[in-house]
Amino acid sequence: MSTTYTHELAAGNSRSTGIANQTLNTVCHFAGSEIDNSANKDEFLDLDIVITLAATAVAGAPVTVSILYAIDGTNYEDGIPGTNDGAHAADPAPNANALIDSHGVLASTAAQHWNIREVPLLPYKFKIVVYNGTAVSCTNLLTVLAYGRKSETIG
Repeated sequence: MSTTYTHELAAGNSRSTGIANQTLNTVCHFAGSEIDNSANKDEFLDLDIVITLAATAVAGAPVTVSILYAIDGTNYEDGIPGTNDGAHAADPAPNANALIDSHGVLASTAAQHWNIREVPLLPYKFKIVVYNGTAVSCTNLLTVLAYGRKSETIG
């Protein structure tokens, strides 16, 4: 007797992050808008990040992406107080365990694309947080596709 196992992924659903053409000053965090995964029940997340630096930065300077969860449905983890750049004073720096990925920028002012694939998601509300660790301001565009399993067949 043989066992058949089929695993298919559903097509990605676009999720609004609130991080579209956001300018981040140097050494600053920006938290996007809430995504309610307690309702969506997405299992994975793909991110496409486009970073455009206002001036040439040191090659390898970090831009990071993290997830903050509201496990109780209301309160997000506090993290470390964020740098007050005037525009994003309330946005916290996530704790190290919230980090999804870090990207070292190129020494260029041309748009830089960066993909993060198959990030596992928990079934809670969450926010994406982008950190600009370069010595220059940058503009970020973040596209998020979230998806789950379409079907599983055993037997």
